[in-house]
Amino acid sequence: SLQIPLFGGWLMLTLDRDQHNRATKWLGQPPSPDDDFTGLGFCQEYGDKEGRQCIIVHVSDWRLDTLVHEIAHAAFKILDHRGVETGSGNRETFCYLIDHLFAELYPATTMRWQEEQDKLEAKK
Repeated sequence: SLQIPLFGGWLMLTLDRDQHNRATKWLGQPPSPDDDFTGLGFCQEYGDKEGRQCIIVHVSDWRLDTLVHEIAHAAFKILDHRGVETGSGNRETFCYLIDHLFAELYPATTMRWQEEQDKLEAKK
C-alpha cells in the first residue's frame, strides 16, 4: 500500500483475488462478490479503521493499460473525495496524481506479469 500524496488516505494494489480478499479483510470489509472479478480490473473506495479514504486498485490481467485505466478511476475518487474540481481549468492536478500513482504501482505490476510469463515459458 502507499500513502496518497498531498490528499491523505491510502491506495492499495491487488493483483489476484487472494490479495484483494486480504486487503478488504484488513479494512474490515467483506470480500468482493465474484462479479467484480469478471473484468480486467476495478477500483473500489473504502474507509479504513481510522476513517481515512482507502482505495483498492485491482488489476486482474497485470497489463499496463488496465493499470492506467484503474489509476484514472482512483485519481477521480481521490480528487472527488477532497472536493477538487477536475474540469478544464484544473487538469494538471489530475495528471500529476496519475503520474505519481503509476510510478509507484508500475514496478509491482510488471514484476507480476513477468513472473507469470516465466511460468508459462517453464511449462513449454
